[in-house]
Amino acid sequence: MAKSNIDTNKDLLIKKMQKTVAYISLFLLLSALVFVFLSLKKEYAAARMNLLHSVMQTASNMREHIKNEIFGLKVLSSEFTSKNTAINDAEVSKFLSQNLQKDNYYRLFFAYPDRKTVILSKKDGKVSYEKENDSKCLTSALSGNPCFAGTTEENDAESKYVNTYYVPVVNAAGEVTGAIGADIDTDVFKRILFLNSYNGQAYSHVIDSDGNYIIKSQSPINSYINFFDAKINYLKNSREKIQDSLKSENSGTFLFKVKDGKFYVGAFAFIGNNNSFVLTDVPLDVLMFHSNILLGGLAAIFLTIWVLMLALLRYSNSLYRKNEYVIYNAAFNDEITEGYNKTKFLLDAQDILVQSKDDNYALISVDIANFKALNELLGYQFSNKIIKGIYTIIQRNLSKGSIMARDFSSTFVILYKYASENQIPKTFLPKLTYEIEKYNEDVMNRLQEEKGNENKKISRLNPVYGIYLIEDKNSDLVQMCENASFAKRNIKNANTQNYQFYDDGLKEKLQQDKSLEEEMIAALENKQFRIFLQPKIDIVSMKIAGAEALVRWFHSTRGIIPPREFLTVFEKNGFITKLDKYVWQQACNFISIRQVAGETIFPVSVNVSPLHFNNDGLVDELLALTDKYRVDPKYIGLEIEEKCIAEDKNNRVKEVITKLKEAGFTISLDNFGTGFSSVNILKTLPIDELKLDRTFISTMSKDEKNQVLINSIVEMAKQLDIKIVAEGIETPEQAEFIKQAGCNIAQGFLFGRPMDENNFIRTFLSNKKEY
Repeated sequence: MAKSNIDTNKDLLIKKMQKTVAYISLFLLLSALVFVFLSLKKEYAAARMNLLHSVMQTASNMREHIKNEIFGLKVLSSEFTSKNTAINDAEVSKFLSQNLQKDNYYRLFFAYPDRKTVILSKKDGKVSYEKENDSKCLTSALSGNPCFAGTTEENDAESKYVNTYYVPVVNAAGEVTGAIGADIDTDVFKRILFLNSYNGQAYSHVIDSDGNYIIKSQSPINSYINFFDAKINYLKNSREKIQDSLKSENSGTFLFKVKDGKFYVGAFAFIGNNNSFVLTDVPLDVLMFHSNILLGGLAAIFLTIWVLMLALLRYSNSLYRKNEYVIYNAAFNDEITEGYNKTKFLLDAQDILVQSKDDNYALISVDIANFKALNELLGYQFSNKIIKGIYTIIQRNLSKGSIMARDFSSTFVILYKYASENQIPKTFLPKLTYEIEKYNEDVMNRLQEEKGNENKKISRLNPVYGIYLIEDKNSDLVQMCENASFAKRNIKNANTQNYQFYDDGLKEKLQQDKSLEEEMIAALENKQFRIFLQPKIDIVSMKIAGAEALVRWFHSTRGIIPPREFLTVFEKNGFITKLDKYVWQQACNFISIRQVAGETIFPVSVNVSPLHFNNDGLVDELLALTDKYRVDPKYIGLEIEEKCIAEDKNNRVKEVITKLKEAGFTISLDNFGTGFSSVNILKTLPIDELKLDRTFISTMSKDEKNQVLINSIVEMAKQLDIKIVAEGIETPEQAEFIKQAGCNIAQGFLFGRPMDENNFIRTFLSNKKEY
């Protein structure tokens, strides 16, 4: 039977509907494919950019760490040059032995110009020799350029990794006479490079511009010594383009495929030292680890296109967002605080500044001043808990519109929105400091109660702040952060004011400080530093009772540089210890000359920087000096800052002072009463003199309570058989008051300003001057 027209039309309609549905399905499928393709392309671009930011941050951290290590070796090289006029194996071995225990040195080297190398290892303490060291880094150092050779694994080292550095040894004539090198045991460097990111499947290395590995992690890609020797297929970026980028010291990313067919994404960033780069490679499926799921969703869409098309499209969109979130967290989250890292902070801060118009913002760098000591005492695991706690405190105290992140170690960076400039130091910072100190006190108390910590002296953690007020919101954000950090590093006394604003004066001071540091070693060698003597007067007999040796810098072009301009710089970089020793020598020489000539001699006091108490041989050095000049130690007064004793947590300073006293030196406690005072200091230490801080004298005429305090201190000192020296006496009224109060010795402009040795002898010794 033939089909009816109705059936025929029905068949045609079904076929038409089927054809229409097929076209619609094909269109939807193609649309889905285009959508997913564009999404994957966008996701891939974002993932590569996030990887590059992460690698650039790693390179920046490594660059800063390498610079600090090289600076330490430069100081050691300068010390070697100043102590050794003739260079031989015996002198070299002696110097290496004296300095091996400093910092984290695992080995110390000295290489002669002919590459013969003297080696001293902490492992056995024995000196060995290498006939010809063929290190490229040594070649650089012998050419006058400091060099970082790389990191190697060392099973006997504490952290199992050591960094190798070389710096030139330059004599007074500017000639390179050798090189000093070191293997430095370091945990920090290893943690900076071998990041535990991207689920532990990102492998980071250090290479030079030719692709040679300087440091190589256990990457499964290849076992070659040069990255470009690996049998890999570069996609889009040719091998030559990558090599050109390395030669030009650029940063970038590239896609490549290894011989087993697996795809990787690589990223590189310039470090600078040893012409080196950080190179990180991540499997593409790890970088975009939800992509396979997304593609699986496509297959599901194809198989169930008629039933679940809209649902699967929605699922694809949801999956894209989830994948984007996971990648976002992997690139921008800080592993310790679980908040944003520095990379994300810089991106968000830039957006905020661009969008803000009339709002005021400041960059604040926050650090815990003595966090390193806690880290060493209790370990990273506990310290990380403290860091996270401090992060939480700062986060909850931020004003609306402000953001923050951990920078590195115990340092945080804040973009702070403020209404008025005074809001920062008067409201925000005091509240922050109070909560951090309270938090630390609670944690430390609990820790002290834990078994095994009863006898540990755990110091309080003190927050310090550097503040940069943003005026030009289009300025470089990284430079703003550095300005805030610089202001923080220039806080003079965190106990009196724990914050510092950045200004152009600080920048100018930084340049001046660098200039002084560049010239200080040559200035000491050329005897530009001279001692000046200021008289100390017996307030009863009004005759000279001694003098204080002070240092002045007679610069060849700038004239006399005031001590206030260079002493602080030298205290920060450690050069103050060399300058102090020079002053001690000059003081001993002054006494010795008068002693040999049969002239009247009297005590000369010298300053002892707190840094000297890190030297186990301090007592022996001072005794060797007095023996050399045949000066009785009783004629050398050692002025020790009160804060040095007050901050003596492990009684190391007390032990050294006791030994100095037993050796016959006179011990004077300088700047007494500046805020660190403790009666317990006077009771437990063998102190001969107390030097009243000049602020007592300058304010006593205006403050009756101050006069009562002076009388009380003098009476207490008498009971303890301690002499009182009053500094800063400028008027007869002040002199009369301290005399009536019972002070023993006076010092100040009323009796004489600091002067050179010849003027001092003519003024105070030749004429037997009395007052």
